[in-house]
Amino acid sequence: MDILHCDMNSQNRLVIRSDEKPLMVVHLSDWIIEDVQQVTERHWLAWDVFKERGRHRLVPFDAISLSKGQWTLVDRASRALATIRLEQPEPWHLLLQLDAADHNRSGWVWWGPQGERLYGFGEYGDGPRMPDGTWSTWTEEGPVGLGPLSPLLRWTGLVPLPGHRATYAPSPTWLSSLGYAAWIEEKDRIDWSIRGSRRRLRIWGSQVRLHLVAGSTLKEALTRRNLLLGLPRMPAIWQFGPWNDAVQGQDNVLKTAARLREHRIPSSAIWIEDWTGSWEDEKRFWMRPLSHQLSRRLYPQWERMVEQLHQDGFKVLGYFCPEVAVDTPLFHEAQKGGHLVLDSGGQWVDIDILGKHHGELDLTRPETREWVKSRVFSPAVEMGFDGWMADFGEHLPVGSQLADGSDGWQSHNRWPLLWQSLNREFWEAQRPNGDYSFFVRSAGLETPSLAPAMWGGDSDTDWDRADGLPTVVPQALSAGLSGNVFWGTDIAGYMTFGLTRPSTRELYIRWTEVAALMPLMRTHHGTARPRNHHWSRDAQTQAAYARMARLHAALFPVFYTLAVEATTAGLPLIRPVWLEYPQAKGDGHGQFLLGTSLLMAPIIRPRQERQTVYLPSGTWVHWWTGKVFSGPGPARVDAPLGFPALFWRRDVWLPLSEGMPDADGDTLGFVDTLATAEGAQTVSRSLSLLRFEDSTTPLEIHLPGGTLSGITAVDEERRSTPVSAPRYREHLPPLTEGRRLDIPPNTPVAFAKMKWFWSGTAPLLLTVRNPVT
Repeated sequence: MDILHCDMNSQNRLVIRSDEKPLMVVHLSDWIIEDVQQVTERHWLAWDVFKERGRHRLVPFDAISLSKGQWTLVDRASRALATIRLEQPEPWHLLLQLDAADHNRSGWVWWGPQGERLYGFGEYGDGPRMPDGTWSTWTEEGPVGLGPLSPLLRWTGLVPLPGHRATYAPSPTWLSSLGYAAWIEEKDRIDWSIRGSRRRLRIWGSQVRLHLVAGSTLKEALTRRNLLLGLPRMPAIWQFGPWNDAVQGQDNVLKTAARLREHRIPSSAIWIEDWTGSWEDEKRFWMRPLSHQLSRRLYPQWERMVEQLHQDGFKVLGYFCPEVAVDTPLFHEAQKGGHLVLDSGGQWVDIDILGKHHGELDLTRPETREWVKSRVFSPAVEMGFDGWMADFGEHLPVGSQLADGSDGWQSHNRWPLLWQSLNREFWEAQRPNGDYSFFVRSAGLETPSLAPAMWGGDSDTDWDRADGLPTVVPQALSAGLSGNVFWGTDIAGYMTFGLTRPSTRELYIRWTEVAALMPLMRTHHGTARPRNHHWSRDAQTQAAYARMARLHAALFPVFYTLAVEATTAGLPLIRPVWLEYPQAKGDGHGQFLLGTSLLMAPIIRPRQERQTVYLPSGTWVHWWTGKVFSGPGPARVDAPLGFPALFWRRDVWLPLSEGMPDADGDTLGFVDTLATAEGAQTVSRSLSLLRFEDSTTPLEIHLPGGTLSGITAVDEERRSTPVSAPRYREHLPPLTEGRRLDIPPNTPVAFAKMKWFWSGTAPLLLTVRNPVT
């Protein structure tokens, strides 16, 4: 499917088709043109609840053709209700516009073929396929569970609160199993419904602009969509190293950093969430106040601490949000300078965050944006920060009156984008070389081109399908298909509220297993830090965490190669199996691919140590044992704690980063940090490849220092140096010894039965090993 057609037939049915197959059919009576007289709003817990009153629908009687691709919908009295316009910028790209200028609700119902599956619509904990049901594109707090009561109450529809469709990161874009991608430009609230082959979109505004792009494959349609919307940018390379949290004072921060280095646990950043202050007792930890200024009580020698962290090869990350706590110096300064969001009565809007009062910064006001850069962000960079969590973006009240003339209804869904663009503008001016990162939880359609990284928000610290570990892979897949390709999760969750219990050793290790294969690997202390399990709590957990962190670090060439593909074609790093193997059965929510050739089926239930994996076509190798399995079909393997069910395709070269050899010619098996010049040079100029003897498949591996191409199989061989296995290898498949050769730049070289070409400016140290099977 590569060419789209659209027309209005003699029965006044709008039909969008490809290869004579209907994709969307809209009957005359399916157009939605409505007037709503009043909307009441109340804030329930963390969510907005709306009720429409005085709703009046106008039903079209006829569609009058004005010109090619343009019609007017009229009622029985021939009064114009709305205009429909069709444009086709490319044979594979359609734009359908509905303009109901005199009305405040618009949209349509359409009918799709039986069996069509729709994926995406943002980040969801039961994605990426959107099941039958109703939901809205509305940025808000994600869902939460009720701990041990969740399984008992799920049948009532009360779990999770306020429902599965609540999300920080809605996005009005989807993929169809028929081979097209679609999105809506508007930022208004959109109400959606799927019932079998009937779909409905109803926007809280007068205009809808729907784009459809087709491709010969779903991957091509996805690429075309992302090229039109804006591709993500290559993040700093240290974003691909593990990040570790440390809070509650400079002594604890430095002890955490020292422990990581002492035990050779790779880490590229220390995240200090509570640099502005925190409170803790025997049960709970809270960040407060959100003052955006340093707490000298916790960090009396901040400058010396940051200097030490940088010397030890860590980037330093902090925390910001677009709210500022009441009765803090910056709040008073913002209030005096006119930087706070006001309501219709001219009073600053009060944002309740965990029982504390905050003002909201008016991100539509140019003077406020400059004030944030100069008075909030710039001092942080001077203090040594290399990035931060850019939290929230969901809290703009609908009753707000903003400096640009819009109100909260119009700007609520664009608030995350305004916040993220402010962070991007600041960092691009500060460090145009890209040596920074900030990570976000709220999102909109344009977030992929604004934010270097995204995480899944405040997951519960449990095993529940409401908002615990089982939601991580669905979140990653749905976020990736919506364009947010550099994604990660809090290890092991964040929220321990109400009946939710603190994290345990088993939960922490299983969560770490999933996180190790995500583009962003990051630990979190959580709201129950004193009771939560952590990687340093005991020897078993530390050993398991170290193994997974080393695995993540060793996979740097995989992440970086996929990142190049993401920033040039928009393809996600974490992929559903069906995206690469369309013949695969089912939606495969429980497992995922990293790229095309690494497959994981994580354990998401307690006390489970064997896992059944559905393997797509081809021959697959079990990571930990080297045992070979043939697909398509199920495979059952042991998955003891700390050893997830992980496979790679037998016919694919597997690139790894072992580090530079020492004086004895031995490598570490990973790189400690990507945050130093030495670490960056190591992953830019050294590479290890695992391959089976019969693997001569051409390949292309991207590194920061250049691209290595395996061009073709050859018989000749350049003399190389034998090398032993890495010093640390418990995170790797069973390995044989290997051979090593310097590959000169821009010169074809025959080695390991392949002809290689390296595009870098300095030689590449290439090691080739064979796994043991």
